[in-house]
Amino acid sequence: MGLRCRLIRRDQGSVKVMMKGPNDIIFMGLNADGTKISKTLTVQVDELYDVEPEWALFCGPTGEKSWVWDDVTGPGVWGNGGYKGCSAPCWWVLSLRDINGQVPTEGAGASMTFTIAGARLVKNYNDGTSVQGSFTFDMSKITLDDGGNVWAKGKLNTKNVTVLCGISPNEGKAPVYNYDILKLTDNNMVLSYPEPGVGSWGTAWFWMFKKQ
Repeated sequence: MGLRCRLIRRDQGSVKVMMKGPNDIIFMGLNADGTKISKTLTVQVDELYDVEPEWALFCGPTGEKSWVWDDVTGPGVWGNGGYKGCSAPCWWVLSLRDINGQVPTEGAGASMTFTIAGARLVKNYNDGTSVQGSFTFDMSKITLDDGGNVWAKGKLNTKNVTVLCGISPNEGKAPVYNYDILKLTDNNMVLSYPEPGVGSWGTAWFWMFKKQ
């Protein structure tokens, strides 16, 4: 696993490492004449400090983890329902076989891979092609339901790539890059996106995934 940082006019710096074991730290520098230098150091990490546990849930113990549609847990894998009311698609519910009708090549056989190195997110289409972007998350941004209970435990943000079938149909199938995290365990992930301006029980979209 490689972590890259750039030190400019500094003789000290810090790197946040998010996995135990050997880690490659890539230092990049800029000389006075404009040329660049880089050096890779391999460090052994035995203990982690101030590292969000969600990194291991998204990316697995090896730093890379693939997710696919969860066609086991519920009645469907994608669809809509009430914002802050439903915890899965509960109005318009699509099964796995229906996904390609919404976004071709993103149904059965497609996957998405989260990787710690570079915070990469790769969407693997079921026609053998793929697209790469990145992701961040913020578990401090929780959403409460009308009863004051936690409905969403954080936010997932993606860049240059969406999750599988990451669209908002009522907005002309616009791509969705920001998601509420309703559930995140080692085996399951449930995401949601409310249409702009909706309140409780307004239309939201739901994605159901499982570990591949």
